[in-house]
Amino acid sequence: MNGLYALKPWYADRLSGVRASLVRREVSPDTLTAAGVAAAAGGAAALAWLPAPVAALP
Repeated sequence: MNGLYALKPWYADRLSGVRASLVRREVSPDTLTAAGVAAAAGGAAALAWLPAPVAALP
């Protein structure tokens, strides 16, 4: 394999349905960014407040 970027076309093709759906619904890229930031903040808060053994569970 030539590195991680060799997988990019395959991964982009797998997401084509999601991309098309988001375009049809006119979802802004900023909305996706905000959702990602909120999810990361929620995950970080959970790791900070939960006891370590509970936070490590899958």
